Amino acid sequence: MWSSSLKNRRQGALGPPSMALRPLLRKWVDMPATNEALNLAGLIYERLSKLAPVETLKLQKLMYYCNAWSLALTDRPMFRDEIQAWKHGPVVASLYPYHRGAVLIGEWPHGSGVDVPKRDSELAQQVVEIYGGRTGWALRELTHTETPWRDAWLESEQGRVRGFEISHTTMRDYYRSLLVQTRS
Repeated sequence: MWSSSLKNRRQGALGPPSMALRPLLRKWVDMPATNEALNLAGLIYERLSKLAPVETLKLQKLMYYCNAWSLALTDRPMFRDEIQAWKHGPVVASLYPYHRGAVLIGEWPHGSGVDVPKRDSELAQQVVEIYGGRTGWALRELTHTETPWRDAWLESEQGRVRGFEISHTTMRDYYRSLLVQTRS
């Protein structure tokens, strides 16, 4: 379905792209977040909010890095929510409605870090230690230099095809390759 739909869209057979993709966009934006994603966001929020208000951009990028490093190190995601290539980097689309329009998050009543499994919590805390000192914009810039977002963004025709997923396989392979480079 995808390949023929995109091929037809490129050829103009389906009319304006926004009209052709509207039903698919609604699915992606309206998908509810899983408890795993909400709780991980809660853990990240709890950790960062002790120092300052939490930027939504930063929360989104840390969610991405938690899932990416979990895939690279354990072969499994911390949460199964789709991560998409948006203009400002990877976004957990199901979380977006919880902070839509906000730059800073003053509270996160949607999930709790205490409900994150211990192995995920430990890895997430390491991710926050490594990446958490950067601003949301700096993390955005970092993701823009990395293959998973760049490749998905290019495949999405630089955002013309909205909701383009960054696959688990791509994240796993890219971040695993960074581990191999570090060990060499």
